[in-house]
Amino acid sequence: MSSTPASERLHSRDSLSKEALAAIKKVFKREQGGPSKCRICGNQLKVDKFSNLKRHMQNLHQREYAEILVASGSNIEEMKIASFAPVTFDQNFLAECCVKMVTVGGLPFGVLERPGIADLLGFRIQRQTVLHSISLTVEAFREKIIDELKGQIICVKLDTVTRAGQSVVTVFSQLLRAGKFEMRTLAAYDLDFATPAEEMKAKVIETLGDFGVDASQIYAITTDNGINYPIATQLVYNAKRDALLSVDNGISFDDEDVGFSGETDQLEAGDYLEGNTKEEDALSVITHAIDEGVICAANAFHCCAHDAIRSLKLKKQLDEIRIVVNYLRTEELRKLFVRNHLSIPKLEPEIRWNSVFSMLSQLIDQKLFINELMDENDEPMLTAEHWTFIEKFVEAFDPFHSVTHTLQEEIMTMGDFYLLWLECLLRIEELANNYIAKALIAALNSKQEHLFESRFFLAALYFDPRINYGGSELLSEEHKCIAIDQILKLWEKIRHTESIEVSAHAENGSSNSCSTNFRLVEAMLRKKHSLKDLGRSAVEKKLKELALQPRISAESNVLVHWEQRRNSEPELYKLAQIVLSVPCTQNTAERAFSALGFVLSNRRLKLSKMTLSDMVFVKLNHDLFQQVEIDYMKSRSNYTP
Repeated sequence: MSSTPASERLHSRDSLSKEALAAIKKVFKREQGGPSKCRICGNQLKVDKFSNLKRHMQNLHQREYAEILVASGSNIEEMKIASFAPVTFDQNFLAECCVKMVTVGGLPFGVLERPGIADLLGFRIQRQTVLHSISLTVEAFREKIIDELKGQIICVKLDTVTRAGQSVVTVFSQLLRAGKFEMRTLAAYDLDFATPAEEMKAKVIETLGDFGVDASQIYAITTDNGINYPIATQLVYNAKRDALLSVDNGISFDDEDVGFSGETDQLEAGDYLEGNTKEEDALSVITHAIDEGVICAANAFHCCAHDAIRSLKLKKQLDEIRIVVNYLRTEELRKLFVRNHLSIPKLEPEIRWNSVFSMLSQLIDQKLFINELMDENDEPMLTAEHWTFIEKFVEAFDPFHSVTHTLQEEIMTMGDFYLLWLECLLRIEELANNYIAKALIAALNSKQEHLFESRFFLAALYFDPRINYGGSELLSEEHKCIAIDQILKLWEKIRHTESIEVSAHAENGSSNSCSTNFRLVEAMLRKKHSLKDLGRSAVEKKLKELALQPRISAESNVLVHWEQRRNSEPELYKLAQIVLSVPCTQNTAERAFSALGFVLSNRRLKLSKMTLSDMVFVKLNHDLFQQVEIDYMKSRSNYTP
């Protein structure tokens, strides 16, 4: 038996007899000055090499290839290779795989043209072919999402993530269906913090329109913390409200009918990002928007942390510690850390508290080793006062770190967030002798007042029997009244949306067994039945009864609770699905950052804006591959040998 690897023999002329070589060549007709054409299937091979002819036979014409080997008396090793089950490709499946590889998998386009992949397939897949398939995927995904959002009242969230100097703004929709969050990426486009608010507004409105989302379908919009985002969001509200008011639909609107849940806080001069306006009119718009909305839950924790650090003026201590850490990272000492199987100390920027927490936590873990190094050197060192500060900082911020990690990883309701908030507050209150903890407690209590100024936050808590129950002291009577008023406004929005659906159904009604057209009768019956169950007074009564319900455990799942009441309380259930769906975590931002990291790798820094947007869109909605069938062959494509 030959010692030559089978993988080498597979592409070698020497492993075939002269008779086999000649027989394989006869299968192909070579056009003068052109490529070889298979006489069996009619496909043309772009590269006229014998290895390609042979591979074409092995992959597509196994029976004929085996017959050639038998007739030519080829050696037993080549017969075994031919007997392997060949890899065959359905063109549509191959196109989908290529799209997944470059979007979901993050592979560069050039991979598909490299010799290894080209040899495996027997032909090369051009970059433009894959780009065309990505466009078809975007089109199919968009149609699916439009169908999912049709007639639904949704929440919208805007996030921005940056990699390699490129910022991508993502527009997400979020809703609750059957007790589960459904999040979709509606768009991802290349904008940045300095993009004018008017341009952002136009993009958001255009995106919502592309997905058939009407103004009456938006319950709340949560934005990123860039200065121009709340301005743009307010402009979107104004535009949408004006559009609604221009139509006599029987609904009155004020500035709070479409929700604003901005991830912004009162900003200081030093908080402005380069390129953003600092004019007074911009500040007034931001303040107005903040007063009307709810501060994003996840961002509220970060604001509390930075408020506490500023109030204690900890910059001096942190700067001194960074000097020592910088010294520990010198080449000589780095080798000592590596030699002792320890991580090299991190030198984190002072911009984010969680980066500082990570740096100080690592110092505590390596305290004994660091002190030994300090005893042997006369360079800057950490004193007992420094270590006391480090330990108190880590002790106080540890509950914060746990909570923010949860907010980044999970999708949750406002009620879940508030229970996390209380748990964090109670844990910090146990640190009676920690002065940093006291500053955090003060910041949490101050920020909680801002949270309770939001109608959307209060409405969500009102629908949570872990928080709103008979005898509860977590919501005041004033808070309950505000929540009920907000929920009743939402009920009017639901009635308006359903009346539109009734009209649409009446216009597009299907034929019946009788020759008479009952279009008007059907519309009247559907409308009466719909509005009969949606009476404002009846719903208001049911809402007030929620404040008298028994408490359920804080460990309970509020979404499961409302699923169990779906049939017994259909009106309240419908409201709960919307009120509880307001985004309050950084999960979308984490997903967008991860997607951008995959798509915008170091070898893809020159992607066009359109390609980048399409690839992030597909990456973030990749689960739709399992739900849609895409005909990649409906227009000219090249996924054949």
